[in-house]
Amino acid sequence: MLPRIVTVICCFSLLMLSACREVEITDKDNLLIGYWESVSSTEEESGTIYHMKRIDYFRDKYGTMFFSADGNFALRSSWGFTGQPTNFTGTWAALNDTVLQIEIAQPFQEDWKIAIKKVNREAMEYYYVYFK
Repeated sequence: MLPRIVTVICCFSLLMLSACREVEITDKDNLLIGYWESVSSTEEESGTIYHMKRIDYFRDKYGTMFFSADGNFALRSSWGFTGQPTNFTGTWAALNDTVLQIEIAQPFQEDWKIAIKKVNREAMEYYYVYFK
């Protein structure tokens, strides 16, 4: 079964490091666009924060994500009780300046909302706020 780590993607609160310019996710020409690889996670009062690093291509590794400028989304994760590696595909859209909705179409339908806590040219942090 898909880990709750993957199913909790919901509200992204965009907060930039002081050295980075502020970016809103409603602007498709932003720092969110590209390939991301899961590095670690930390527990906070608000829930689990997932830490990603920017990479150059979609790797065959658990936790790799892709956000395209035209709204396509892909995630490499595990699925089912065997943990079979699977590519989840769908679309993403900005609900407001800080929240993304991700609709997974394959291999089954799910809706997620994720919040961006931080994003810059090298790293991203996010947490899930809704899963259905």
